[in-house]
Amino acid sequence: MGHVEAPLEYVEHYYEADLKERDAPESKFYLSWLKCVKGKSILSIGCGPNLYDDCQFFSEMPRELIGVDINKANIDFLKKSTNQNLTSAREFLKKNKVKCKALVGDVTKPNDDYLGRFDSIYALGVFCAFKPDKLKEIFALLNSYLKPGGLLIDADWTECQLSAEEQQKKKEYLFYNGDQEIEGMGKLMKEANFSILKHQVYEVPDKAAYGWGKIYGYLAKK
Repeated sequence: MGHVEAPLEYVEHYYEADLKERDAPESKFYLSWLKCVKGKSILSIGCGPNLYDDCQFFSEMPRELIGVDINKANIDFLKKSTNQNLTSAREFLKKNKVKCKALVGDVTKPNDDYLGRFDSIYALGVFCAFKPDKLKEIFALLNSYLKPGGLLIDADWTECQLSAEEQQKKKEYLFYNGDQEIEGMGKLMKEANFSILKHQVYEVPDKAAYGWGKIYGYLAKK
């Protein structure tokens, strides 16, 4: 799978667009899955520029939050942006004494430092960027990173309605790589020795305006 580094301007626009949609029902649905994140040590896979914001939606504050993303621009944005909302999110983490690291990394590659380390691992709009064969490998890795009884949380978008130009950008930047079969995602998790605790699908009312037809979520347990 080819990868082109996302420009910083693209990341900034992505973050700002997400902020504007926070009160929309679609955003409320996918953000609700963050309430499933629990434990002291948390890993965000493909964290994007929203890592510091995410903690505000957890049901409990972790002591450690690590975000990994292949796009260096996402990590640079998190560390250097003067966006007022992002600054507030950094202060929120500091106030709640959350040790947070944003790292450039390829989630498809094993990391021995992560073995048996995390209480929860979550991914927002990430797994849809990979084909089933690669997802099998990723889910196996994530299972090995979790403590016994650890949780895997996934929220993803499918039935893409975006323009061909925007789809191509998202594919190049590994933000998206084609619609995945929703039930197939759960099957792959089970094959990686996860048990599905919760699964929901949100049907978007105005697919053309939103750019996607469905948002789905999974909560799975090791």
